[in-house]
Amino acid sequence: MPVLTFDDVPLETQTQQPKSGALTFDELIPKKTAQQIQPTEIFVYLFLAILAALFVQALFFRSITIYDFQKGLLYRKGAFIKILGAGKHYYRKSSSVIHVIDTRKTLVNLPGQEILTKDNVS
Repeated sequence: MPVLTFDDVPLETQTQQPKSGALTFDELIPKKTAQQIQPTEIFVYLFLAILAALFVQALFFRSITIYDFQKGLLYRKGAFIKILGAGKHYYRKSSSVIHVIDTRKTLVNLPGQEILTKDNVS
């Protein structure tokens, strides 16, 4: 039976395994190959991921801006949840509704009423 020396063993097998049985950092990171991802591909994948996230946000969520003179009433599945103050609010389209109420003071003209007196003089 031939005896192998340390010089006969390929370089990949010469690395020592840790005693605890855990993987080393070099084993977790794959080796670089000729088919490595190019930087332009990273930007394309990043752009597609952002585009997908925006599509999901537009599909399931809605935003509303409530101004200083308004209040918003948040209803979820038909039940009142809370009063929303000024600002931008996001909510789920499927289960939530926000009713915007104008809280500014307004003048209301009430016409005078004519009342008949006992002697039929108005």
